[in-house]
Amino acid sequence: MNKIIKDILKNIFKAGILIIILLGITGCGLSDKPEFELKTDSIDLEYGEELDDFKTYIKTSDIDEDSLEYSCDTISESSVFPEVGKHVITYDYKGIIRKLEINVKDTTPPNITKLSDVNIIENSQFKYEDYIKIDELSKYDIDVDDNEVKYSVPGTYNANIKITDEYGNSSNITIPVVINELQLQAVVDSLNLEINQSNQINIKTNSNTPIQYTSSDNSIVSVDSSGNIKALKAGNATITACVNEKAVTCNVTVKDKSIPRSSHHNIPHHNNSSHDITYNVYITKTGDCYHNSSCGYLSRSKIAISKSSALSQGYRACSRCNP
Repeated sequence: MNKIIKDILKNIFKAGILIIILLGITGCGLSDKPEFELKTDSIDLEYGEELDDFKTYIKTSDIDEDSLEYSCDTISESSVFPEVGKHVITYDYKGIIRKLEINVKDTTPPNITKLSDVNIIENSQFKYEDYIKIDELSKYDIDVDDNEVKYSVPGTYNANIKITDEYGNSSNITIPVVINELQLQAVVDSLNLEINQSNQINIKTNSNTPIQYTSSDNSIVSVDSSGNIKALKAGNATITACVNEKAVTCNVTVKDKSIPRSSHHNIPHHNNSSHDITYNVYITKTGDCYHNSSCGYLSRSKIAISKSSALSQGYRACSRCNP
């Protein structure tokens, strides 16, 4: 009986030793298994908010970075501003897989800054976008409510601009619109020319829009884009200068050289060169006088013209230089 008990105890002892050995081996195996956890399994970002480095979201410290891999189909590791939508970053550390879900939303309306009021000439072409600055990362639409703006009537108005991004966020701004009267005036309203004689139609305007010139009869008087005209045959033609639907005219009478011009009867002829009307004088873009070449009024613009042409266009002698 004692022998049986001893054998049982002996077997129990052996089994205990074996269990202890197995537990030790198992414990060593468990202690060798790496730990790897993330701080969270999901984060929310506003569109335009910077995404931190992928390692920032790892909770476990003292990891072997050479054994860590990242993967994401929609965000690269160098991406700073992820697009709107759901993104998943997969971490693989020594076979341990963890996933971080990134939810990016756009709830911020566009930011609009007024650069200046709109200040234009009546009927001028312009874009409201040139007068505002829009800060928005996504695509957007511009809606202009200018129902009360009368572009052909001088005055001060308001236009409302609405910017809506592709996610439905919107902002509004009111832009003052000042419409100025278009000033358009021909320096003279009639000219007398002889066949083959040239001249220029001088127009005063406050608009930067190119002036459009036309002739009522190109076979009598031709005109180019700069207002230069040439008499081709005897007759009458009207030169029209047009800017933004507003027009002024100059009537041109062309006579044959054999027919003396009536204006010659009023111009005395002397041998003194000071009364000779064939030499050149100078005019400016905006003035109504003609000058000699050294006159101080020619500092900004200086256009050569024969004295006879200056007189026929209504220019008068400068009282300062007395040409």
